[in-house]
Amino acid sequence: MILSIISDGLYTKVIYISFLFIICLLILTSVLIAQETDSTVVSSDINDNKSESQGKNDNEEHGDNTVGFIHKYVSHGVLGAADRVDGFFGDNRAITDTNKTRIRLRLGLDFEQDESYDLSPNVFANISLPGTQKKLRLFINGDEGDDDAVESDINNNEDNGSFFLRYYFLNTKYARLATDTGLRFRSFGVEWFGGLRSRSYFQLDEWGLRLTNKFRWYTNRKFTNVTQFDIERVVIEGKSFFRATTKGRWFERKPGYYLEQRFTLFHKINEKTGVAPEWRTLAQTNINEFIQETRVRLRIRRNVGWKWLFFEVAPGLVWKEENDFDTNYAIRFRVDAYFGNLSKIKLF
Repeated sequence: MILSIISDGLYTKVIYISFLFIICLLILTSVLIAQETDSTVVSSDINDNKSESQGKNDNEEHGDNTVGFIHKYVSHGVLGAADRVDGFFGDNRAITDTNKTRIRLRLGLDFEQDESYDLSPNVFANISLPGTQKKLRLFINGDEGDDDAVESDINNNEDNGSFFLRYYFLNTKYARLATDTGLRFRSFGVEWFGGLRSRSYFQLDEWGLRLTNKFRWYTNRKFTNVTQFDIERVVIEGKSFFRATTKGRWFERKPGYYLEQRFTLFHKINEKTGVAPEWRTLAQTNINEFIQETRVRLRIRRNVGWKWLFFEVAPGLVWKEENDFDTNYAIRFRVDAYFGNLSKIKLF
C-alpha cells in the first residue's frame, strides 16, 4: 500500500527537502558552537586581568570545569568513544572525519555458502593538503561506512574506486559541511561526480546522535543521495559501546529506496582485542519482498605485532530473499595496516 502511494517524483522532493533541512541544522549548530567559543574567550580574558592570588584559584576552578567538560563530552563521552571504536574496528568514518592524514591498506576475504568468495585488496586515504588551513583534503575510495555493499557483503571493490577533493566550508567536531568533486572508477569506465556532504552531531545526556548526508551528481548515474543516522551510547565506560545505524540510499536511475538497519555492540576484551556482535538487515521498496537480506555475525578484531596492524575474523549467518531465506554460513577475514596519524586507533 505504501509503495502505491509513494511515487518517484515524491522521492525526489523528499530528498531535496531533507537535504535543505540538514543544511539548516548545520548552520544552527555552527552558530551555537561559535557562541560557546566566544564566551570561553571572554571568560579567559577576564581571568587574565585578576590578581595573582585570586587568579590562581580561578585558574584551578576554570581548569576543573574544562576537565569536566572534556571528560563528559569528548575524552570519555559518546563522541570520544565513538572515534576510538571506529578507529580500532577499521570503520571508514574514522578516516573520513579526522583532520589528520591517515591511510589504510586492507586485504579482505569474504566467503558465503552457495556464493563465490571475494578477495579484495583496498586502499582508503584521507590526505591533508599543505597550505590550505585544513580546508582542502584529498580522498581515495572515500565512501562512508564499513565497506559493505547494499546488496551483499560479497561485492567487487574494483567497481567502487574513487578519487576526489573535498573542500570544507565548515569543519568542527560537531558540524561539517563540504563539497566533493572527483572521479569514480567503475567496470564500465570512469565517471565524474560533484556534490555536497554534511554531518552534524548532537549529544543528549548519555546518547550521541549523528546525522550524515551525501548528495552527489554523477555523469552516468545522475543524482544520488545517501542519508545515515546513528544513535550511540557508552554502555559500560571503557568496556562496551552501542550503535544503531539507519541508512537510506536513493538513486535517480533506480526505482524505490534502499534501506539498511544495523545494530552493533562493541566490547573491549583487553587493550588489543575487541569483539562486536552485529545484526544487519537490508530492504528495498518498490518490489514484492520488502526485506532482501538479514544477517548476524560476530566480529573479532585484534591489534597484532605493531600498533598499526590489525587482524579480524567475522563468522556469521545470513538469510536472503533470493535463497528463500534459507540459512547460509558466512565468514570474513581482514588485515588492516594504517599509516599516518594513529592517535585514535585504539579501543576506548
